[in-house]
Formats: sequence, structure tokens, C-alpha cells
Amino acid sequence: MGVKEEIKLQAQRMRGSKARLAAIVAEENGDGMRLTYIYDLNGKLRDYQYFLLPHEQIDSISDVYTGALNMEREVADLFGLEINGAPPKLLLAEESEYAPLRSNK
Repeated sequence: MGVKEEIKLQAQRMRGSKARLAAIVAEENGDGMRLTYIYDLNGKLRDYQYFLLPHEQIDSISDVYTGALNMEREVADLFGLEINGAPPKLLLAEESEYAPLRSNK
């Protein structure tokens, strides 16, 4: 199973457990990106980390957690990660620098 499928499957499991999606955090990690999905399950935070290769695409989990869409669009804008179903240009103007928080552009 690939990263794309793992992210979606874990989101579905957490939703089934009635967990709340608290945050999606992105950061560069060597030659790729690390995405951390943080869930609140009965007052306890659980995080799941996924490592992506440069220019690897993932699918939005907004069909599982509606609130994920703005978090995903922020990641797309600031880090240039391609998230199918989460169009970029939420935070940045058309003339803004592409992926300003990513050093390996």
C-alpha cells in the first residue's frame, strides 16, 4: 500500500473512532516532505507521519474530514505539495512566490 492510500485509510479509521482532525503539519525532510496528521481522540492527541518523495502527489481527505480542505490548501500553497482535490491559491496571490516555505523548489 502506498502513502496516498495509507493517509486516506488512517483518516477513515480515525473518523470511525469519532476522532477530530486537529492539524496537518508539513516540513521538508531530507529529499522529500514529512506530513503529520494530528487527531484528537477523546482528549488525547495522536499523530501519524508520512514521508513523501519530491513531487509525489496525495489525495485530499476532505471527503472524510471537511475541515481538512483549508489545511491541505495551506500546505499546497506554502510547500508546493500537490494534493488532488485541494486546489492551491488559498493564501497566496497569483504573483506570489511558488512554495515560499520550501527550500528545494
